[in-house]
Amino acid sequence: MSVRSLLASIEELKSGMGRSEQLIAACVLADPLKVLQCTVTELAREAGSSPAAVVRFCRRVGMESYGRFKVELTREIYRDRSDLFLPLLEMETQTSGAQAMQVVIESSRRALSLLAETLDPVAVEQAADIMRKASLVMLCGIGASAVVAMDLQQKLSRIGIPASFSADSHVQIATACSLRPSDAVCIISYSGHTAEMIKVAELAAACGSAVISITSQRPNPVADHATVTLEVPVVEGPYRAAAERSRLAQLAVVDILFNVLVARDLDSALQRLDASMKATHPQVGK
Repeated sequence: MSVRSLLASIEELKSGMGRSEQLIAACVLADPLKVLQCTVTELAREAGSSPAAVVRFCRRVGMESYGRFKVELTREIYRDRSDLFLPLLEMETQTSGAQAMQVVIESSRRALSLLAETLDPVAVEQAADIMRKASLVMLCGIGASAVVAMDLQQKLSRIGIPASFSADSHVQIATACSLRPSDAVCIISYSGHTAEMIKVAELAAACGSAVISITSQRPNPVADHATVTLEVPVVEGPYRAAAERSRLAQLAVVDILFNVLVARDLDSALQRLDASMKATHPQVGK
């Protein structure tokens, strides 16, 4: 089934669907690419419907699950599009260790190559300046992005920049309510459409705090509220089991930003790094 026939089928079947399913169908027909970036819950929210209606809609158009619906739509939309990354649709069964190595290493290499094209060096310097001047840098992220946020929090703390991070998204939202204009928040969200991260961005902006976003280069609500946006390339397929290349790109951005921060005050940074190394590895150098 091609994407054209799939969308045509949805258009044909729409009139016979229930109201909730019609809302889903209208959302899919209006912007198939956006739908590919949505989870079941996100699509339900976008359409003003429910997750159960999304599942019913998928079955109505001949797909046993939402995952299969996204796979089939993805196969056709991204056919012959070498500039984008497809999900690893062929790595479901019978994948050898050698094949997995080849695919992951090659896709990682391409992700970092694309990062050189999307990441603005001037924006990196602006983000570094904001962090250096901030009374506190609040790091935010959920899921795989939380791992990146934790890494950045650890790096900032080692060079004397006050930074906080909580893996609890509710704590992140609550903390954003009490930010000051002298504070800054760095929001890490590959899609930029995660509801909790959008809320943090809105609250931080309302408090007058500078907002740094690390998001994909596609337009997104988190970046819309940002003072500075550090863009990572669109390197994940719309149907993915986990964040892989996007996490790698985000971690690379963190490393680049950290290097700029260290260079901004090299002597002080090196002294702090040396002190932390001696404190955590007292046996080194004895």
